[in-house]
Amino acid sequence: MRAEPYAEAHERTWIVSRDRRQTPATLRALLRWAHRQYVTETPNLDHSGIHLDDDGAPTMAAAARRYLGLSKKDDRTDNWVELAGRTDEDGFYLTPLRLAIETQPRERRLFLRDLVPEVLFPSEVALLHGIPAWCMADVIHQSLAMLWRTFRERPPVRPNYLERSESQRVAEDARLAS
Repeated sequence: MRAEPYAEAHERTWIVSRDRRQTPATLRALLRWAHRQYVTETPNLDHSGIHLDDDGAPTMAAAARRYLGLSKKDDRTDNWVELAGRTDEDGFYLTPLRLAIETQPRERRLFLRDLVPEVLFPSEVALLHGIPAWCMADVIHQSLAMLWRTFRERPPVRPNYLERSESQRVAEDARLAS
């Protein structure tokens, strides 16, 4: 506990620093937030041989097929906003980050689709999109800040235990056991 003259200010800054509604201040924090949300939303894209179709050929797990929009296929073109805007029975978006990305302007959307999964080398994604080195950090930061603002307008995703990958379930069980 802080000394008496500083106790109130300390308590206020502690609460503000843990407020999840605040925009992450640094580029690193924004990248970590976006990647963490991406990992939370994306199902385990399991391509192992345990999932077989009618002919015996390996296929993706049902959760991965639903995420990629492969559950039902017809002659219509894919509507990614509709696919990303699916809700559960309580009205919460199943993939709010994906929906936030899909509602961005075209060039920004294409950039964010590549940037969000790449947490280690975001500068390489920027170079691939033709962004000059002198403004790279600013463009990445502003893109992620726009994504954050759009995302905050939607409810956060809450994956259930069974939708997580095996390694995520083991890690959570170990965390809860300790």
